[in-house]
Amino acid sequence: MTASVTLMVCVNRRFGPTTPSCAGRGSERLADQLTAMIAERALDVRIERSACQGRCAFGPAMRRLPQLEIFLQVTDADLANIVDSCAALPSQKVAENDDLPPPI
Repeated sequence: MTASVTLMVCVNRRFGPTTPSCAGRGSERLADQLTAMIAERALDVRIERSACQGRCAFGPAMRRLPQLEIFLQVTDADLANIVDSCAALPSQKVAENDDLPPPI
């Protein structure tokens, strides 16, 4: 089965003293924490580390799919609320081909 929710965490790193990036602001550590929190609660949520989401100036940035929500300037303090909001969503599992009935 495919996870009903995906959290895409930008882990893009830009180099340069004046160039902001999500990874430069701790997104890799946030992704690790989210992975642990999701596993601890056994939620049907996939954490995906992504390339740039075009929000570096407001990072760390995360997107929640399929809801198309974006979270900006995410901090450790935000993670519990993000996980809770994922847990509160109705399950929208997508059947894999093996789970589908045969065609008529």
